Amino acid sequence: MSSQKTNKTKLTKRVVESAASDPIKRVVIWDTELTGFCVRVYPTGKKTYFLQ
Repeated sequence: MSSQKTNKTKLTKRVVESAASDPIKRVVIWDTELTGFCVRVYPTGKKTYFLQ
């Protein structure tokens, strides 16, 4: 399983656009206002939204 770095903040367009990828770990940024909503930033720079 891949390791990941996790953060919590209000997900805005500016936050998502400025989210930097980590060359080794997948970065997950959770939204503080909408429970279960996050964006994953992969080492390649690809960004994917998820809702659990």
